[in-house]
Amino acid sequence: MIDLTNYLEIQEPTKTRIIMTCYVRLDKKSMLEALMCEQIFISGKYYKVPETTLLECLLNKRFGETRLDLEEVG
Repeated sequence: MIDLTNYLEIQEPTKTRIIMTCYVRLDKKSMLEALMCEQIFISGKYYKVPETTLLECLLNKRFGETRLDLEEVG
């Protein structure tokens, strides 16, 4: 075992992230529109655009009900 306590210089502040998981029905056009936006607005809150998920769905031609994990913009 190694004790690195004496080498600790900077302590990162704790970050709180709020993630909402939802299912939405998206067609190709809706996915492209979402990718062009800066943020997504759902039920009075803003979320980051899940670019990776949407691009993966487009590449694999998976349209219809899609599970999105959205991180709230704070």
